Amino acid sequence: TKLDALTFSPEIKKAHEIAERQAAEMAAQDAFAAFSFKTNERGRQELYVDGKKLFEAKTFNLISTYDFWKKSTCFFFIVTDKVASYGKDAYGLYILSIEAIDGKKVIETRLAIPFEYSYIGPVGNGDTAVECTTFSGATKYFNWYGREITPK
Repeated sequence: TKLDALTFSPEIKKAHEIAERQAAEMAAQDAFAAFSFKTNERGRQELYVDGKKLFEAKTFNLISTYDFWKKSTCFFFIVTDKVASYGKDAYGLYILSIEAIDGKKVIETRLAIPFEYSYIGPVGNGDTAVECTTFSGATKYFNWYGREITPK
């Protein structure tokens, strides 16, 4: 019998519980926007939409809201995972788009390169965006459609 990894890691258990709660809140507001998380036997979080696994990482932190999804069809997650070439955990920006096209659900995903630090903030013209600093020190901004933008 495999042991439950959550038993041995309170941090993983707490992160998983938060992600599960956020996903349930989204699904309660709009089934079309529903996604879910599962924890595998290694204690890693797996992201599912309509029963299909899309991505797995050490942790997911949902930073967008249902209101932003209604405007853009995108959910933004900061994910953490071990990067072998970096030698430690690093951040990435994971974008999940769920939208209706001709009455069918269309799911698109994008993983931006790992970032050292990411947060939601204004970009100079008042628009809300995700600001990220790359390993090289360059700053990039992504709007709620997942597009890289230049602040004004």
